[in-house]
Amino acid sequence: MTTPQPNNESSAKPGGDSAVEKVLLQAVRGQVTTEQFMADLERAIAADEAAGREDAVALGAGNLGNLHLARRRLDEAERLYRRALEINQRIGRQEGIANQFNNLGLIYHLRGDRVQAEEMYKQSLAIEVRLGRTSGMAIDYGNLGNLAVMKGDAAGACGMFEQAAKCYETLGNRREWAKALGSLSAAQNLGGNRAAAEQSLRRAIALSEETGDETAVASHTASLANILLLQGSAAEADRCYERAIEIYRRLNNDLGLARLWRDRGNLLLGVRKDAGGAEPALRQAVDAFTRVGQRAEVGKVLTALAAICINSNRRDEGEQHLRKALELLGTDDARQTALAEFNLGTLRLVRQDLGEAEALLKRSLERFEALKDPGPIAEVTARLALVYVARSQFDSANAALERALALDEQLGRQENIVQHCLVLGQIAAGRSQIDRAEGFYQRALEILRARGNRQGMEVTLRQLAVVATARGDLDKAQQLIKEAAALRGAGPAPEQKGPG
Repeated sequence: MTTPQPNNESSAKPGGDSAVEKVLLQAVRGQVTTEQFMADLERAIAADEAAGREDAVALGAGNLGNLHLARRRLDEAERLYRRALEINQRIGRQEGIANQFNNLGLIYHLRGDRVQAEEMYKQSLAIEVRLGRTSGMAIDYGNLGNLAVMKGDAAGACGMFEQAAKCYETLGNRREWAKALGSLSAAQNLGGNRAAAEQSLRRAIALSEETGDETAVASHTASLANILLLQGSAAEADRCYERAIEIYRRLNNDLGLARLWRDRGNLLLGVRKDAGGAEPALRQAVDAFTRVGQRAEVGKVLTALAAICINSNRRDEGEQHLRKALELLGTDDARQTALAEFNLGTLRLVRQDLGEAEALLKRSLERFEALKDPGPIAEVTARLALVYVARSQFDSANAALERALALDEQLGRQENIVQHCLVLGQIAAGRSQIDRAEGFYQRALEILRARGNRQGMEVTLRQLAVVATARGDLDKAQQLIKEAAALRGAGPAPEQKGPG
């Protein structure tokens, strides 16, 4: 989570409490509702502006900006932060300048402008370091760490979270120190250093136990269970899951339970390939997310459950899950919606409902293209090509497969390249384009040999034998058939994965 600065740099000034400070004091004492607080704060800002109290106006604008930020009213929050920044720059208040650079970084961060976000955070951090203000440095390091995670920079994220943890340790703030260690463990896991991630989480658990923060204990313990499961320590992972579940249930924390069941189910399914263990965990996640009203999360979990159902020949149930997932996801999560549309489109293709399959796959493709993600674009395009093949629309199928092939070549995804070449070869052979067919099959065979996929080699050699026969070279065809026979029954054929 990104963190805004508290905007308290203007408190306790000579000349008595300003109108803004009086309103803030009432809020601290819990004397007003949030909406009343915002209205009172707006009036106080106007009063202090009329009284020439620029420091108080900056304080009020920053705090009001935080309230708008919490409601994702980014334009209004930005306007208030910039107002506070301008005043602080004019009166030379460095703490206030640092605060507002950090807050503007959050705005850019939430809008997806990572370059500007990083620039704002770094400007804030430079001032905090110069001032020696450890609390501000901790927040900036944490926000830079979160940004590095978004960029996939595990090493950079680890460095930032380590600095944040050191700052909170210096401050003696064990709650925030534990949170920073939790973030550090996630970055370490992202970088593949699971042993370090485990140690960070064990320290975070110990700190949270010292502060009596049971919610944090449960959260870190659930994360530790995930790491242990990834490392193959299933028995200890189960004990950690059980402890976290017990705490969440005692606290009536359905959201914590939902996330725990979701993560456990996804790890069992995606990493351990344990569909039998994953399914009950994911069903628990659906129930818990439903109780807390998180519709989009229910949709995501239903998409995973659908995959389990389809792979176990429960296609009707899988289709029901996918249709419900699309209803729940709406348009808020383009990637998850595109994935659900891809899976449902594939299911309709298997059932020869080519019209709905094409419509679903095209919608999925549009969403992935908007996301500019070449991997899923290649997968969906290849699947759409199969719709065209089923309709004998071979020109369209060729165009789609050639696009998928070009993308997978850029990504170096050898298994997918093989699949595309085999289908392109079949289309070319069916249209008597013998040289073209042979070229695709030879390319597939080269990759399969390099990967030691004997069954895939057998299939491809038989296709090449058909091409040789069509060309009238019966001796070559016989030789290819003999080579294929020698490889019979050796290993699985290559499979094409769906978009992740």
